[in-house]
Amino acid sequence: MNTTDRPCQSPEPPSIRRAAESEMELVVDILAEAFADDPVLLWLSDDPSFPRFIFQIMVDLFRPEGGILVDSSGSAAAIYMPFGQRTPSAVTPAIAFRSLFALGRDF
Repeated sequence: MNTTDRPCQSPEPPSIRRAAESEMELVVDILAEAFADDPVLLWLSDDPSFPRFIFQIMVDLFRPEGGILVDSSGSAAAIYMPFGQRTPSAVTPAIAFRSLFALGRDF
């Protein structure tokens, strides 16, 4: 689904809130679309499904301890790890990205 197809349905500015578990796919879609032409992601892979793949991993890593936000219009999202928190996995986002970076376009 294209995020531009989800206009704000309220005359009020959208509010930002924690994403519900049922909205995780929406968050992945929003972030994948937003970063579809990101130079680093394009360098890693020119496969159009790659941004979605990366953000699915990120959402899964950040979901237990981090923050996943979405706006009320469903057109913006953010993921973050609160200060002092760590992912419960041995594979941190930094390790995942360094591994992907090392693989480069052969991924």
